[in-house]
Amino acid sequence: MTQGPTAEAPSPTGAALRFGAVLAASGPVILTAFGVGRRSVGWFCSAPDLAGEGPYALESTPGELLFWAVLLLPVLLAGLLLRGSRRATPAAVAAVGVVLAFGLFTAFFLPGLDPCTARLRAVVPPWPLIVCYPVAAGTLLLAPRPPSARGSAPWTPVLWAGGGVGGDVPPPPDHGRQVRGHPLRRQHDAIALGRPRVVVLRR
Repeated sequence: MTQGPTAEAPSPTGAALRFGAVLAASGPVILTAFGVGRRSVGWFCSAPDLAGEGPYALESTPGELLFWAVLLLPVLLAGLLLRGSRRATPAAVAAVGVVLAFGLFTAFFLPGLDPCTARLRAVVPPWPLIVCYPVAAGTLLLAPRPPSARGSAPWTPVLWAGGGVGGDVPPPPDHGRQVRGHPLRRQHDAIALGRPRVVVLRR
């Protein structure tokens, strides 16, 4: 008798690691909100006496894109991980890598203008991104993936329910012609339709 796949309970360790990954991806937003690493990101003033002011709207397109990517990355990760599919973790790791690569490229090659002084910003590594995003990606890779459904096909429980009462009765050989009135043929058709019958064969 074939049994369907059993649902496994989610791992508390995996849930904790996924939550930690979302929290680590939120690190740049949380740190800059408390004044940590503001001089290394483009939407705050880089001058020491004005480092506590911001964020400001940026005139450069790469800086604006990076700002929204950093802000929305935790939301994207939470949405992917809540789906629970096996492809969610690789997609989340890829999203973290893309935002980190774009942040490094923008910081070193397209620093843009300072929002306070309107001068070209000095090349400063984006330390909040460099510290937090590898931690988020590593935590995602350590988290166990959700179990995939293994076992029988989706229609197996229907066939099992139909064959559990009447038994597995193979159809009689037709020998080149359709035997519709044969008792075993009627029982086999009933099992295939999910309505098992008990047929008594009389000699």
